[in-house]
Amino acid sequence: MPVRNCKHCAEEFTIPADFVGRHRSHCSPACRRKHQLALRAERDSKGPVCSVDGCTRQVTGYKGLGLCSTCYVRMYRGGQADLPKRKGRYQTGNGYLVLLRPEHPLARKASGMVMEHRLVLYNAIGPGPHACQWCGTSTEWCDAHVDHLDGNKRNNTLENLLFSCATCNKGRGIALEFIDRLTVDGRRRFEACLTGATTGYRQILTGYLLQTIQGPSRNARHFQYFEGEAVKHG
Repeated sequence: MPVRNCKHCAEEFTIPADFVGRHRSHCSPACRRKHQLALRAERDSKGPVCSVDGCTRQVTGYKGLGLCSTCYVRMYRGGQADLPKRKGRYQTGNGYLVLLRPEHPLARKASGMVMEHRLVLYNAIGPGPHACQWCGTSTEWCDAHVDHLDGNKRNNTLENLLFSCATCNKGRGIALEFIDRLTVDGRRRFEACLTGATTGYRQILTGYLLQTIQGPSRNARHFQYFEGEAVKHG
């Protein structure tokens, strides 16, 4: 198997012989993300900064005006390039709460905004890396997700938040949709599949659901089954 050195940490890693597609340049998604952020920081440090007060983006393509591409588009559409006044806390279109915390480690560089649920959990458990609380995979914050156990995106109490890797976060959402569609008999069959009593039904679970649901060790922490009803725990 080919051996390469990671572009970020310089550690050696192997590429499987049956790997399809472009060969990777990093040993893990976390290293790839760190390398991308380092390249972005290096690029931003070389050019002039946008002339609009409060904007920290690099001037690109509109050097005669001293504007970054975002501020230029704002001026072209609205007649002025000044940054809009930002609210200290607001709700996004998909239901998450966002806070203005430009000094926070998880804040977006350009806007200074950070998701409230990520901020709450970060302040409680620290910078990491941390183990995914579903599968145990060590995950950096740049690749991590925060799950709401009760499904309420506005409930950002610490007891309702769970540190998760990207794979489990996506798989959990698919599994929840799948469970909600099941009839009473369907839930019983699915429970039998998870406990290993029915091996044939497991083969029916195709696509990403089959990849993300990997047995009772993980799914026992997702759901607790009752007669005629499935109560979600995460």
